[in-house]
Amino acid sequence: PTSHRKGPETSRVDLALRIVHMPSPCLLLLHLGLAKPPDYSVLSRRVAALRSDSTTVRLLVLDSLLPRQRLSLQLGPPYSQMLSDARASGEPIAVIGVNQRTGRLLTRGVEVRIESLSHFMASDGGFASHSTTWSTGFRAIDAALVGGRRCEVLLPEGVRWPPNERTFEARVRWLESEATMSVAACEALTDSLAPLVGEWVALAKETQRERSPGQLDAVLSDLGPLCEMQTADDVAFWIGALINPLPALGAAREIRAFLLEASSPALRVECVRRALEESIGRMREQPPGPIEVEPSTRRTF
Repeated sequence: PTSHRKGPETSRVDLALRIVHMPSPCLLLLHLGLAKPPDYSVLSRRVAALRSDSTTVRLLVLDSLLPRQRLSLQLGPPYSQMLSDARASGEPIAVIGVNQRTGRLLTRGVEVRIESLSHFMASDGGFASHSTTWSTGFRAIDAALVGGRRCEVLLPEGVRWPPNERTFEARVRWLESEATMSVAACEALTDSLAPLVGEWVALAKETQRERSPGQLDAVLSDLGPLCEMQTADDVAFWIGALINPLPALGAAREIRAFLLEASSPALRVECVRRALEESIGRMREQPPGPIEVEPSTRRTF
């Protein structure tokens, strides 16, 4: 029989057909028993939490976190197990902090997304970062949490506040940014604050206020462009997260608790404007190097 050699065009067609009909990597792994099917119950819980005006969340008492802000830290009990369980179950998590001036536990905070979670054994010495007691030889975690939508704890009558625990379940309502400005007005607000923001960033770098190399560049990368903010609240929280970063920079007075609890976007915008102007003035007066504009007055509750 006559053999027919396939030309290059025929070979390319055959290859394309094989690629089209090739199973996806996920399907192939499932077929081989090397991967588990997706847990749609986790997705359902997350979707339900997003659609509801209020929901039950697991609250962590850590720090006053703002939208888009990243909190990287090491945690031991009771946080380590709770975060591991919440990540597996899809349970919503929110973080609240303490007003550093009054020592009062806030009732407003943010939902957080667990960006990364890795375990390690703290067996040499001990471990006390953000934990209630000094412990040794237990399972701890490196965690990165990113602030999302804002929330407020709903306090039923007769419920003690603040609670004794550092992590607990509570009912919260989600807080939406007030769209009281037109797009043009929001752009005008951003344009009016952008020069102050640019001056603040340049001055903080030039006078060596950063606590670690590239600290502000990393914060700016997390926050995204200021010009993309769509409401006055977005602008105020963006600036607050910049000048009160985590880890702390110390170059501006602490305003995160005020921003979370202020009653209007106008108050938040005025707060960040004044904080920027004050910080710029103080950085100009102080010699180069890290400074502490507002010494920490962290208190227990």
